[in-house]
Amino acid sequence: WSWVDWRTVWASVLPLSGTKFFAAEQLQASTTHTVKVRYQPGYRTNQRVKHEVEPGVFQYLAIESVVPIGTDKRHLDLMCTLREADGWR
Repeated sequence: WSWVDWRTVWASVLPLSGTKFFAAEQLQASTTHTVKVRYQPGYRTNQRVKHEVEPGVFQYLAIESVVPIGTDKRHLDLMCTLREADGWR
């Protein structure tokens, strides 16, 4: 098994903190980040996000849930968990 690139998109990667993190923990015990992307079908919980923090330095975020924003299907929130470089903690 190996990871392959599926899609490259612009996204906003937001670490959860304070009240948001506490509320997210009620639903997902390990959720640490929200990734906001434009709506496109195909995002699944068996995928991960490869995020370039600075040139040549990557974070890997496992998708825990996919949440549509609003009823117009313009954006999605990907609730994610920070992973080690190999994809697993």
